[in-house]
Amino acid sequence: DFFRSRDSYSIGKWFEEVYPRPNDGIPVHPLLMRHFAYHAWGSILSQVDTNQNGNLDNDEIYFLDSNGNGKLDREDIMNALDIRIGFDTFDGEYRFVDQILEIISSTQPPKAS
Repeated sequence: DFFRSRDSYSIGKWFEEVYPRPNDGIPVHPLLMRHFAYHAWGSILSQVDTNQNGNLDNDEIYFLDSNGNGKLDREDIMNALDIRIGFDTFDGEYRFVDQILEIISSTQPPKAS
């Protein structure tokens, strides 16, 4: 086995001594999802940010507010992903959408690109 020092001494020893254990740090899947959600939101924002200030004004939110409730929610983001940037969306699957909503509500939203 490549990861055991008795089978591959130099590499195996490194894995035993240095390589982080499964609970060290953050798993890669959530990091990747956040990365792609950040860029998906940037793509949506660049299409509706008519005054190019990097933020959504009330008039610009209107373009994304598909259910007319005056705020962005899961349904609005699902529609924007589907219609604005051509992503396939599936009813009931909100993990990616929730990441986008978290980015929107963060203090440093992405700038329109």
